[in-house]
Amino acid sequence: MNNVSKKMGLLTAGVAVASLLIGCATKVDDIEVSSPSLGSTVLVYTSDFASGALHWVDSSGVSTPSLEFNQDAKIVTSGQYAYVLERSAAANISRIDVKQLSKGTAAIQYQQSLGNSANPEDVAIVNNALGWIALSGRAQLLAFNPETGALTDSVSLAQFSQEGENSPNPTSLVLKGDTLCVIMQRLQMWDPTMPGLVALLNAKTGALIDTLQLKGSNPNGAVLVGSKLYIANSGSSMNATIDATKSLDVVDLSTGSVAVFVSGATLGGGPSGLTVDAASGILYVGVYKDFGDEPVAAVRIVDQSVSEIAGVVDSFGGLAYDSVAGLLYVGDREFGKEAVKVWNGSTLQTLDGHSSLPAYGIAVASY
Repeated sequence: MNNVSKKMGLLTAGVAVASLLIGCATKVDDIEVSSPSLGSTVLVYTSDFASGALHWVDSSGVSTPSLEFNQDAKIVTSGQYAYVLERSAAANISRIDVKQLSKGTAAIQYQQSLGNSANPEDVAIVNNALGWIALSGRAQLLAFNPETGALTDSVSLAQFSQEGENSPNPTSLVLKGDTLCVIMQRLQMWDPTMPGLVALLNAKTGALIDTLQLKGSNPNGAVLVGSKLYIANSGSSMNATIDATKSLDVVDLSTGSVAVFVSGATLGGGPSGLTVDAASGILYVGVYKDFGDEPVAAVRIVDQSVSEIAGVVDSFGGLAYDSVAGLLYVGDREFGKEAVKVWNGSTLQTLDGHSSLPAYGIAVASY
């Protein structure tokens, strides 16, 4: 089970609902946020664990118009397109042209059912005719046509599941050239009893190339910088003890080596959300310490130094770095003060939410 599912279980609430926040030209004091004219759009999935909506940011903050999706969903972007992965009972993938969001439902190009209990977690787009969908509900990757949504093939991941489990719980897909990195949690009765695993597949055929075992367990996010794959392993969120299962690992895809880049002890908790400012060499890490206590740490790649961004209480609402505008977006779900916050490297400011639901996930479409 990923951190999202665990936190929902702790809340004993229903599943979350899809919603997005689209970056339009606006300013937060002296910070100019993303806009289509800049070539990027910021998407924020919002949820109160019962309902949600698709919004965008206008000159006053979060817009009033919205598009709705069924419960618990995740957003993945590729170019100008956003893929909304509806999880739990819905099990759909929808593609949205983010440049057409002002046209309402006309921006939704298709919705494709993935079958019962699919629970999609991530998407990787290889080319216009081939993409892959990771399912945590079934032990397989689905191949699909990104242009039409049609499902075209599948690859079994059953060999990586723990005994008695119906899936190895793939949570992230990362493309490196012609190699597809499939990052799996390998849970046992929703508990991360084994280290995470990275399966390297041929991105065009799905054939297995190799496997690499992580140092930590329960991977929940990954980013690629050059040939280095950085993976956030949150360990068990049911256990407040900071042990070796909680680590920010680095996988060198050129050599196959795996190492702890920064320990959970150094971070002060389990690495959860993860995004990167590749130009500046900074990893932004959500650090899960306890329910409602998930600050953001900035980790410099060059020397592994760690500093905390003051003013973020609970980054469970998501992290995403907009490389076009040079801004970090954080969904802070601090109880009673829920907000989308913007960090420019020195100043943290807050977008006016206009009574929108709390953030549940953030992504950036760059085109």
